[in-house]
Order: sequence, then C-alpha cells, then structure tokens
Amino acid sequence: MEKKPNIVLLMSDQHRADMMACAGDPVAQTPNIDWLAGQGVRFDRTYCQGPLCMPARASLVTERFVRDHGVFENSSEIPAGMPTFMTRLKEAGYHTAEVGKMHL
Repeated sequence: MEKKPNIVLLMSDQHRADMMACAGDPVAQTPNIDWLAGQGVRFDRTYCQGPLCMPARASLVTERFVRDHGVFENSSEIPAGMPTFMTRLKEAGYHTAEVGKMHL
C-alpha cells in the first residue's frame, strides 16, 4: 500500500505572508511554522479572493472565485453539493478535520 503524505493546511487571520522567519523576516521568531514549512510545501504566492473571511475561505476550499461559489458575506454558506478540497481528500481516502474558526 502506498503511503499518502500528510496534509496540514494552516491558515490564520490577519497574518501577512512575509511575517515569518521562513519567509525572510529578520525579526520574527516562528520556529514551529518554520519547521512545518521546511518539511513540506509553502504557498508564498497566494491571493485572497474576498475582503471578508467567509467568502475568502469558501474560495480556498471550493477552488472557485467568489462569483462562482456565491458566498458573498459571512452569513452565507457554501451551496450544498458543491465539491470542496476536503471532499476530494475524503474521496482519496484521507480522514479530514477542521479545527478552529472556520465559518464554513
């Protein structure tokens, strides 16, 4: 049986991408994030798809623009039946969990 890689998607609010030592900040002390970044893939060219957190998170997990998934405000929900990144992971045999503030 082929071993699948572990996938950890770490996302924080109000966190500039360059404010980590692994991103070149000379002052930031982020040893745990640096370790994770060194063990895997760090996306350093990503762009927020919406000015509010729920539309932006919905874009991240549905892999669609806000206009395509229709989540325009924080009180909206991802349409039922719309595939998400987590759905695709489950279909590939992964166990998934959401921890923290997701608003999904």
